[in-house]
Amino acid sequence: MRTIQIMAILAVSASLLSAKTIEEERAESIMKDLDTKKFKNICEKIEKKDIKKLTSLKFSMAERKIIKNLKHETPDITMDDVRRVCKNIEEEEKISYSVDNPVSSGYVHVYEDGDIEIKNAFFEPVQVDESLNDDETEEEAPIARPDYSAETEYISYYNPPAPAPGVQQPSFDEQNFVISDSAGLPEDLKKQALDYFKENYSKIGNKEYIGVVDFGKHSSKSRFFIIGVKDSSVKAVHVAHGSGSDPDNDGYATFFSNRPQSKASSVGFYLTGSVYEGKYGKSLKLHGLSSTNSNVFERAVVLHPSAYVREANAKAGRSWGCLAVSFETVTDIISKLKGGALIYASVSGR
Repeated sequence: MRTIQIMAILAVSASLLSAKTIEEERAESIMKDLDTKKFKNICEKIEKKDIKKLTSLKFSMAERKIIKNLKHETPDITMDDVRRVCKNIEEEEKISYSVDNPVSSGYVHVYEDGDIEIKNAFFEPVQVDESLNDDETEEEAPIARPDYSAETEYISYYNPPAPAPGVQQPSFDEQNFVISDSAGLPEDLKKQALDYFKENYSKIGNKEYIGVVDFGKHSSKSRFFIIGVKDSSVKAVHVAHGSGSDPDNDGYATFFSNRPQSKASSVGFYLTGSVYEGKYGKSLKLHGLSSTNSNVFERAVVLHPSAYVREANAKAGRSWGCLAVSFETVTDIISKLKGGALIYASVSGR
């Protein structure tokens, strides 16, 4: 699928290139070695001022360095060139945008269709004792019972009936929530999960546990954190990511998608549903609360046990997007997270 997309993009790019003017091609050649995110700040500052007056404007040291290098590499650069570069940057951002990602010196690229990719990332190689095989078949969609539908389950868990008049809404007691041993839980993901949990506390059915998945860690690491809200405990276990998220199978997830057949993991907030018997045995239905994972139920992305995940120093096999855990941990995880618990999956900045 990715190959087809790339070939299509290349074909479109080739047709557009043939229609470009020499001036546009010149602007693109200038952009090749530019940090366009930093150059955008320069675009905003120069406005209509002449290129010769750049040195008299107030720029940061980093911006001055960009200008100096730009003039050195392109001595005959004109104001029109700069405007074309700024326009190209603006046009690219209509299609996608990039933001700094503190993980591995890469950056996050968000595509028009919602796919998310960590690009130009460098990951430290991880020594593992073994590498486990991938999932070979897709998880079957949860079978609907006569009294069940995805919509009614979602509504009952996330939109409970309004309390009777005069009854005070429950709230999260943050004062007594102090984690003494975080088991490696990243601070940024913990804060994001707890902020969402507090803001939506009255809507969440299972208020006893929160799940946090850090896809920034290698798949051989314990990166699925189960937080006990009442006792402030944290337990970390192994979990797999999708094969579409790790195309080079190095154990690091760098691509996330909400699209069917992408075989990729989805980032965002999840709500757990009910327990059912799936392909691997007892499994847990999942519902997406974010635009980046709204299709997980239709994609049959669930939490299930698998032989390709172990509580050991082993690179996990890749799922088709499911949160696959080991057989030795699945019973405990499902018992804690079933019935409307919050799970947050993202990439940590640590």
